[in-house]
Amino acid sequence: MAETLTDHLQRVYHIAGFRSLQEEIVLSVLNGEHVAAFLPTGMGKTLLYQVPTTFLKLKTVVISPLIALIRDQAERARKLKIPVFELHGLQSNEENKITLDLFFKAETGLLILSPERWNLQVRDQIEKREQSIFLVIDEAHCISVWGQSFRPSYTEMKYDFVSHSESRLLVLSATPTPDLIKLVNDQFQPGKLRIFTGDLYRYNLSYAVRIVPSALDFLSEVTGKLKGASVLYHQSRDGVEKLAELFASKRQVVSWFHAGLEKSEKQKQSASFLSGKSDFMVATSAFGMGIDKPDIRYIFHFDIPETIEEYLQETGRAGRDGKKSWIYLIMEQEQVHWLKKGIEEIENWLNSEPGEFLSKPDFRSPYARKQFSSVLQTHYPLLVAESEFSEIPFYLKVRIESHVSTTSEHGQGELTIPDLLVHLYTGKIAVDFVTIDLVKLSDSLNITRTELFHRLLNLVSSGILVLNEQKNQLPFTLPAKWNSPEKSPGLLKSIIRQKLEKLRFWLLYLTGNTCLMNSLVTELGAGKKGYSCGQCSPCLEKSEGSSSLGDMDLITTYLRNNNNRMTYRDLLVQLSGVWYDEKSSILSKNRIDQVITFGLKEGWFREIRKGNGSEIELIW
Repeated sequence: MAETLTDHLQRVYHIAGFRSLQEEIVLSVLNGEHVAAFLPTGMGKTLLYQVPTTFLKLKTVVISPLIALIRDQAERARKLKIPVFELHGLQSNEENKITLDLFFKAETGLLILSPERWNLQVRDQIEKREQSIFLVIDEAHCISVWGQSFRPSYTEMKYDFVSHSESRLLVLSATPTPDLIKLVNDQFQPGKLRIFTGDLYRYNLSYAVRIVPSALDFLSEVTGKLKGASVLYHQSRDGVEKLAELFASKRQVVSWFHAGLEKSEKQKQSASFLSGKSDFMVATSAFGMGIDKPDIRYIFHFDIPETIEEYLQETGRAGRDGKKSWIYLIMEQEQVHWLKKGIEEIENWLNSEPGEFLSKPDFRSPYARKQFSSVLQTHYPLLVAESEFSEIPFYLKVRIESHVSTTSEHGQGELTIPDLLVHLYTGKIAVDFVTIDLVKLSDSLNITRTELFHRLLNLVSSGILVLNEQKNQLPFTLPAKWNSPEKSPGLLKSIIRQKLEKLRFWLLYLTGNTCLMNSLVTELGAGKKGYSCGQCSPCLEKSEGSSSLGDMDLITTYLRNNNNRMTYRDLLVQLSGVWYDEKSSILSKNRIDQVITFGLKEGWFREIRKGNGSEIELIW
């Protein structure tokens, strides 16, 4: 008698049944449909391709973005005795060749690899064969979010589903970026794509915004009192290292992580955090994907994230064990000022009439400058003509990334790493920032400075070359002629207008009074009208009206436990700065001020002024 899907699930995976939506998705794949599934982190997306593979004995190819993630997925498959084949840079070229040959010869199994290896080594070999495959794009949001700005290989992935009609496609992500389905359809042309969107709300996460005079002071007060593993995300590598040094100087055991670290150092820092030797990780967005640590209790961000999708990905790494966890977006008052100023500057620029030349806007706000920078880096060739530059930087400070092979070729008409190394007179990779002379380099390559300009931009957008953050000249030293005067200005304005809407969203997120979790999920098109989580900072602010006696009791308890006296600042940090465990309460600053004012008026408290601060003393 044929094995049922339920029996197969119990025999191979040792689980009694599927979670929400899992069965529908698996059945769709088993029926030969192409599927896009958006499920929250921790909802078992791996099972969605493992089960069809083992039940139907399919040959499955999984595209995965990171070596750590590839190895983790392969190890999970091995534990279940699923045939698995992995291709990555930790294996030699010969080992990868043998592995691929074994996959082709196998009856069934998982082949897990990066998008680069799929594009350059594997896709053509698979398409030449008559075998159908089950193609899985894991972490598919990278096509939209990461692919355009950092990993172009995501936007270059293809597969001929028309010629291989028996093949199946499964697109997996925790965040449904608005343009992802269109991009998938444009790239792969699978025909009808059935879409499943799970409940993206993480009900055990409490989101909070803190607008403070000094983010460092706030975090210094809080971190020593945290109970559980924490991750602090910072957008710059230099900022990560400085923060790690700061917290280490306070005798905290701290790990740090960014893409510029040597491979051995990355492994050391990750292992320290994952094993619990350190319970505080300071990192850029490079940390997290493929990291399976279920008991992260706190996640902090020091600035508004690049995208909402990225923010949900990073915050979704907390509380995978289902226990309550807390998310902080910490912004300084000055940052909020510049965010508002940036929105105003971009609005004024959009209302201006572009001339014959594209000129660098004189934005004062770093938020406005950053948005314009990201647009030019991504869309520059579409906007600017292959023509003269009235101004072009003659010197540029750059660093070559450590993970790039010196033998790597990057496509016809592009610079290779050897080109740059010869010019720099160094064989080093991950060198400190060095100056390149663009005139000499263009002469040595026998190309124009304009052409060199575009080639360098391609290396920057590919993540191979890093510009000096203090002198980020490459995309900005303009004016330059429009590529198409009748179309390019409108295209640029259209893209900048989308960036403006994102900035407006984050300003409302920081200063508004609507549920934070619902705001994030709704922005992705999957929200519930009128939903309130009841535990983010705006929701708690709204629910405080009837709890005056309980709030007074909470504050007096804290005072009694601290010899009847605490500084106002310490009281604020302990009651509104952080939640210690699932049973502890949280009061907003406004509510604490209300209760203290009432207590002073009734003679229960006394305020003692000290320097720039004050102490609150319990006197009854």
